[in-house]
Amino acid sequence: LAKAQMDLMKESGFFSGCLPMLLQIPIFFALYQALYTSVDLRMAQFLWIDNLAAPDQMFRMPFAIPWLGQDFNLLPIISVGLMILQQKMFAPPAANEEQAMQQKMMGYMMIVIGFMFYRMPAGLCIYFIASSLWAVAERKMLDWKGVHGTPGGAEPPKVNPEKKPAPAPETPPKSSWLKDTLGALDAAANPGQKKPNRGTDPNRMQGGKNRGKSKR
Repeated sequence: LAKAQMDLMKESGFFSGCLPMLLQIPIFFALYQALYTSVDLRMAQFLWIDNLAAPDQMFRMPFAIPWLGQDFNLLPIISVGLMILQQKMFAPPAANEEQAMQQKMMGYMMIVIGFMFYRMPAGLCIYFIASSLWAVAERKMLDWKGVHGTPGGAEPPKVNPEKKPAPAPETPPKSSWLKDTLGALDAAANPGQKKPNRGTDPNRMQGGKNRGKSKR
């Protein structure tokens, strides 16, 4: 998903690459309204949280931060931190300065999302924390399988090399029609001479006869 998003940014610009993230914003607001108005989550406790439909409010700070308030909420910080970690794990390395600038802009957008998440209900933050942890664990498992091979220590099946076709048996050379015709004419002209076998040279036979006569 991150690689496809970076390719979309490269082809159509930065704002087109941010389109998948912008499409998720209505879902965030819908979940926020569902958790905020849910009766079952009101005053539901979890760990230090007294109300899952409200910010976790871990403790109250002695001073107030502008736009954030005086309560310290830990879950939104964990949510944004896991989102940044997930983005770094899934995003491919920048090949040029343009992609590096796009990744920096995505990091700045995560900071903006952190400000938006700071006063989100604790139940929504827990949902995003669980989703990010699942994605990180799944990526780690895939990387581990890619390094160590198939699970259980079994070696991956070996692919047999392609067998070369056996060489075709050599066929004896076919007799020539012209050669057979000349042999038949020679036999008709010299009826007393034996017809040489196919594949034998008449010149060699004649040379052998001459050598026999010279020995005599």
